[in-house]
Amino acid sequence: MSDMFKPKIVILSIAFRPNVGGVETHLTDLTNEIKQKYQVLVVTLPPITTKVATKTIERDGNLLIWRISWFGNGLFNILLKWPILEFFYLTPPLFVGLLIALLKYPSIQVIHAQGFSGGFTTAILGKIFGKKTLVSTAYVFHFKDDFYGRIARWVFGSADRVLCVSEASMEEMRKLGIVKEKLGKCPYWVDLEIFKPTDKQTAKKKVGWSSKFSILFIGRLVREKGVFELLEAIKLVPKEINFYIIGDGILKKEIQQIQIKKVEN
Repeated sequence: MSDMFKPKIVILSIAFRPNVGGVETHLTDLTNEIKQKYQVLVVTLPPITTKVATKTIERDGNLLIWRISWFGNGLFNILLKWPILEFFYLTPPLFVGLLIALLKYPSIQVIHAQGFSGGFTTAILGKIFGKKTLVSTAYVFHFKDDFYGRIARWVFGSADRVLCVSEASMEEMRKLGIVKEKLGKCPYWVDLEIFKPTDKQTAKKKVGWSSKFSILFIGRLVREKGVFELLEAIKLVPKEINFYIIGDGILKKEIQQIQIKKVEN
């Protein structure tokens, strides 16, 4: 495969399909576009929040996926409270995977890292191997002016380009001291072949919902997603409106135990 496959781009991420999430969906959309013109390698981990079997190596036309085996499926959500421990959990397999990729494929010209762990790995190996580096923030990290924040300043400052997922993310990069010439904003887009209008009643019938007006939340059940604010808002909504919450995370059990009484008309 090494003779035939000569990727110019390697994408480094802790998460990729079939794991489910915003980053995963975005990277699927992104690689679907890139592979039409270039060969691209994705170095990632097996699903870290979804219990689903995957292949270690997967080929899809001009796309090659490496999933670096690592211990502790499910630790990601647990370690969210301790960013430093999460960093030391996620970074080693990305470092090893990217190192092997750069040694195996000298054709790689650009490293596109996702998030802090990927960015840290890229800051080191990109400089050693002399590659162009692009880091997508993927999140708002809430860095503080401490040791972790200083490391973050070095990580994102070392990149040739930093793509921010939102205006809040861009403002965080500015506060870190990243020069504006390096910053760009790249919000995720929507695949209109998948997400498209459909008949509401038919869709509700397929999933077993009633014909009532319904509001759906899908996401990781963590504080950053605003799920507790949603639960407070539900108390103010007439009981004729249905709310559905779909997701997993460290707050799952706590959310399941919450009793909500809606207002009467």
